Amino acid sequence: MKPQNNYMISPLEMGVTIIAVQTGVAILTLPRVLANSVGTPDGWIAILIGGAIIMTLVYFYTKLQRYFPGQSLFQYIAQGPLGNVITYLLTLLLVIYFMLIVAYVLRIVTVVTKMYLLNQTPAEVITLIFILLITYAVKKQTQGIVHLNLLFVPIILVLLFLLTTFSLPEVKIENLRPVLAEGIHPILTGVKEAIFSVLGIEILFFFMSSMKAKDIKALPLNLSIGVVLLTYIAVTVMSYTVFSFEITKYIMFPTIEIAKQVEIPGGFLERLDSLMLTIWLLAVFNTLSIYHFLAVETIKKYIFKRLSINTIVTILAFLIFILTFLPESAIELFEWTPFISYMGFFLIIFCILYGYFVHWRLNRKSTTPKSNTN
Repeated sequence: MKPQNNYMISPLEMGVTIIAVQTGVAILTLPRVLANSVGTPDGWIAILIGGAIIMTLVYFYTKLQRYFPGQSLFQYIAQGPLGNVITYLLTLLLVIYFMLIVAYVLRIVTVVTKMYLLNQTPAEVITLIFILLITYAVKKQTQGIVHLNLLFVPIILVLLFLLTTFSLPEVKIENLRPVLAEGIHPILTGVKEAIFSVLGIEILFFFMSSMKAKDIKALPLNLSIGVVLLTYIAVTVMSYTVFSFEITKYIMFPTIEIAKQVEIPGGFLERLDSLMLTIWLLAVFNTLSIYHFLAVETIKKYIFKRLSINTIVTILAFLIFILTFLPESAIELFEWTPFISYMGFFLIIFCILYGYFVHWRLNRKSTTPKSNTN
C-alpha cells in the first residue's frame, strides 16, 4: 500500500465519516433495545440525552486535538510519561475492540441476510464475501474509505427519510403517550443504550491527524452526530407508533418490519423491505471498512511495525472470521453487546482523559524554569 500522507480530510468528509461509522446495526435493533431497557415509550428522550453526552466528549476531544495538529492522539501520548508503554497498551486494546466490533457486525449481517434475503446461503459464505470486500476497501486507504462514505451515506439517509415518510399513514401518535408517565428514572436506565448506539467517535483519535489545524472544530462533527440522533429518534418513534412499544419489545429488527408494512402509493415499489436491507448493507459495509482499516493501520504503526500490510490484513481476516462464529446463536450474540459497548465507551473516556493529562504534564514541563548549577 502506498502511503497517502498528503491527503487531508475536510470537515465535511470527517462529518460524513462520523455518520457512516455510527449508522449501522443500531438502526435495526435500537427501538427494541430501548423498549426493553426503558419500559416506557420515552426511549427517544434517552437518545437525546445519550447523544448530548457524546457531543460533549467530541467537544472536549477536538479542543485537545488542537494542541497537536497533524498528529494522532497516540503519537501525542507517546511523548508523555511512560509514553511507549501506554501507547502500546491502549492501541492493543483498541485493535481488540475494533476486531470485536467487526466480528459482531458481521454476525448480525449473516443473521439478517439469512432471515430476510438469502435464506439458502451458508452464513460462512456471506461472512467470507464481506471480509473480502472490506479487505479490498482497506487497500484504498484513508482517501478511498472517506470517498466510499461520501458515496453511500447520502443514499442511506435519503432511503431512511423515504421510509419514515411513507410510514406516516400507519402512525398512531397515542402510542407515545403519556410522556414521562413514570418520571425520569426509566429514561436514565436507557441512556447507556443510547450512548452505545452512537459510539464511533474513537475514529477521531486517528483520522483527525489528517485534518488542517483550522478545520479542527467540534461544531461540524456534532452536527453530523445530530443527523444520526434524528435518524435514530425517527426509527424509534416510528416503531413505537406503528407497533406500540410493548410489541416492539419482541420484534428482533423493528425497522425492517416497518419497511414490510409500508405501502407506496401507486404500487411503484412493493418490497421496500428488500430495498431497505440492501441500503442497510451499504451502511454496514461503511462501518466494517472503517474499523477494519483502523485495526490494520494501528497494528502497523504502533504494535507490529515490521509486519507487512498484506500479512496484517491476512491474519486479521482469519481471526475475525473465527470470532464471527464464536457465538452459537443470535441470543448468545446479543450477549456480546454490553461487553463490547462498555469496552469502547471506557476506552474513549480514558484516552481523552489521559490525553489531557499528557498535555498538562508537557505544558508544566515546558514552563518549569531550569535550575542553575555552578
